[in-house]
Amino acid sequence: MDITLAASLLALLAVASMGAGIWLLLHLTALTAAFRGNADLVASPRQPRASRTQVLAALAIFNIGWIGSLVIWSIAIGA
Repeated sequence: MDITLAASLLALLAVASMGAGIWLLLHLTALTAAFRGNADLVASPRQPRASRTQVLAALAIFNIGWIGSLVIWSIAIGA
């Protein structure tokens, strides 16, 4: 794999993962409401500003970002 391609993919995945992570931090009330009753999460009395679908999409983007980064990194170093 070309080093510029690997670096570009890593940068893209890192930005996507960081963006989704920041979005999740800004919408913690929606995150706790989406997983109400699981893992001792207590939802806020306020209504969440984001839907459950948006929260799950952000979680998917976050996980795809860091897992994809690990895959690209391991391919780039030849493991």
